[in-house]
Amino acid sequence: MIRNLVELSSHSLSSKDSVLRHVAQDVEAFDKDLITLINDLTETMNHHHIAVGLAAPQIGVSLRVAIINPDKTRETPPTVIINPTDVEFSGKKDTKKESCMSVPNLRGDVERRSKVTFKYQDIHGESHSLRAEGFLARIFAHEIDHLNGFLYVDRMAATAKLEETDLWKEDNRH
Repeated sequence: MIRNLVELSSHSLSSKDSVLRHVAQDVEAFDKDLITLINDLTETMNHHHIAVGLAAPQIGVSLRVAIINPDKTRETPPTVIINPTDVEFSGKKDTKKESCMSVPNLRGDVERRSKVTFKYQDIHGESHSLRAEGFLARIFAHEIDHLNGFLYVDRMAATAKLEETDLWKEDNRH
């Protein structure tokens, strides 16, 4: 099922009342409700063609679940990460434009490290570790930030400015 996105406007970015501003709860039950949530995340992300990742808090669910799929054709299934831990960033610093489905029509320069490693669980509760570099590392960092109550705007330098973007015009938002 396609779910509505939790969105913050430029005037409410610092609001602590949103599910987006709280640390999400660990998944404890690896059951059919979790599968339904992952299916809903996938359908919702696929509905928004510009999305490359989506975290459960972005659809109003405070659970540590995120999906990532930079394949615009969506021919490959998304990578599902549950309860990520031991997150470590390394590599050179890199500044790139980021935007977010929960902060529509805005983007900004965000500095992040070029590599990330972390442990996570899959849909069966099995533990894995993952290492990503470059753009993929940036996507994972962005989605893990959502699970920890952070938005990309929190990672921007104090002197950086948010800018308006029309990326969402190409998206079929309803």
